[in-house]
Amino acid sequence: MPDVPHITTPPDRRLPVEPLEVAEIHHRHLRPDELAGWTTTPLRTVVDCARDLTFAEGLAVADSALRAAAVTQAELIQETASMRGPQGERARRVARYADDRAANPFESALRAHCIDAGLEVIPQYEVVTERLTLHPDMANPILGIAVEADSYTHHGMEKADFLRDCERYNALTAAGWHVLRFAWEQVMANRDYVIRTVQAVIA
Repeated sequence: MPDVPHITTPPDRRLPVEPLEVAEIHHRHLRPDELAGWTTTPLRTVVDCARDLTFAEGLAVADSALRAAAVTQAELIQETASMRGPQGERARRVARYADDRAANPFESALRAHCIDAGLEVIPQYEVVTERLTLHPDMANPILGIAVEADSYTHHGMEKADFLRDCERYNALTAAGWHVLRFAWEQVMANRDYVIRTVQAVIA
């Protein structure tokens, strides 16, 4: 998550001093069709996030917007196609990898780290084993690497859930998959560790 809110405003908009201390202001020209009342439209909001935030943050916003059917990937690709400079490249990268199959921002951020590490992954990829049909959070079927975003809240509260997770991980391993599991704190606060680990498995 960004440390402070980001606000996009027209270049001629005058703001009081106070908001500048608690938000990052972006002065940009806004077309009439990019405004929805006092906010920007979902498409403009996603594009601004894609170019102003980190890749992981921008991808989480874009994935969420696709899941909510607020924008389409085609719209994102078209809107970012002519953007220039480092921000434009970052926005086009987000548009290219945005995917509504990501279940939540946690998974989106982990997928972004995998991509940064050189591992292309498919969200919710279907794996059919001898006994179970599984859908790891993301996977690369060519390299046989499955990556799971494990939160304690979801995986550690009930014994039945824990047993089911053990069965899933064992089934994947028995089927020849390399299974990587990353906790929320590792994904959100230790990106370098995630990237190093993924690259070590790729190697």
